[in-house]
Amino acid sequence: MFLLKWCTYPQIYGLTAPLKIKFNDFQQITRSRSALLPMRDKALYGKIIFELLKKKSPTHKPMRFLGVSIHNLQVTHHADSQ
Repeated sequence: MFLLKWCTYPQIYGLTAPLKIKFNDFQQITRSRSALLPMRDKALYGKIIFELLKKKSPTHKPMRFLGVSIHNLQVTHHADSQ
């Protein structure tokens, strides 16, 4: 997950995990879930995306596009980094 590696290096984290699915019949669904605190854990972000995918994706339809991103970015500062 290059997106997560890029965001964690400069201590930028997102609050929202969006998922977009486009199907072969050109139907499109977009779902997202937001957290109260910035998502610093890659496993949590992945878990949220997979839950959205399992819950919202009709498995009988072929997909032509699956997109994930990170929204509502927050810059965090730790006491030990200056």
